[in-house]
Amino acid sequence: MEISLAGLWVLQDGEPEGWGYDDYPSNFAGTTGGEGIYLISGHYSGPIDVTVQVHPTRPEPPEGWEKSTEVEGIYPSRVAVAWSEILPADDGLRSIELPAERVRVRVLVKGWSTPPNPGSPPETWLLQVWPAEVA
Repeated sequence: MEISLAGLWVLQDGEPEGWGYDDYPSNFAGTTGGEGIYLISGHYSGPIDVTVQVHPTRPEPPEGWEKSTEVEGIYPSRVAVAWSEILPADDGLRSIELPAERVRVRVLVKGWSTPPNPGSPPETWLLQVWPAEVA
């Protein structure tokens, strides 16, 4: 996925009705205006490697990640789309079918730096998604 200036990107509902920030549970991920989650890269812009895994139940947390947090997102259409400002998402991130309208997302990152630095190593993101009611 390619991100643009400021490093903000989202995993938002496929048919969004609103936008805004509700809270900031960490310095790199949180909920948007009720329809998805926002993520903040440690890079200002450039490529990041993103994998989204959808699970029927809460998965075990994998080892070896530098940063992690869990957030809850609401997706009325049960489809998520990743994008960064006006940049389209990669094909694999354009139509992610979710197991429920309300999901829990474990956000894991390697290579994240602060303050954001265009010369830092590549970032790798893993988003593990499962129904919130089995959290």
